[in-house]
Amino acid sequence: MESAKARVTGEDSFGSGGFACFEGGVFAIIKALRDCDEVGRLFMNKVFQIQEQMLAFISEYEKQGGERDYPLAWERIHMASCARVGMLLAIKRGVDPELAAVACSIHDFGRIVTGKQAGHAPHGYEPAKTFLTASGFFTAAEVELLAT
Repeated sequence: MESAKARVTGEDSFGSGGFACFEGGVFAIIKALRDCDEVGRLFMNKVFQIQEQMLAFISEYEKQGGERDYPLAWERIHMASCARVGMLLAIKRGVDPELAAVACSIHDFGRIVTGKQAGHAPHGYEPAKTFLTASGFFTAAEVELLAT
């Protein structure tokens, strides 16, 4: 049986090659995550609930129609995939995977609101703060950090 260190550092059948962006390769990290129920439960709490609320939020914009630089179907997929990558990077870097996943989930909030890529970050700041505050999951400091 492999040690946890071996699973995270890639000292296993995946070797230390592969995806150079992670020590030991992304497959080693994914394998370690698969074995970690605690991280899985953590990821499914606030992150799942925020994403569920985001999907409802996106659906409201879908009803409005209008021209968009990216289709709302893209925004849904992008939100979920970015959250997962953010969680993996946070675990690798020793920071809060839940906050990282939420930050990645909402990082294009302004594009959802405006429909435009240009200037979407500043246009998303206040709406993201409102959304995160309304969720009731975060402190004022976390809302500011996540919305920035």
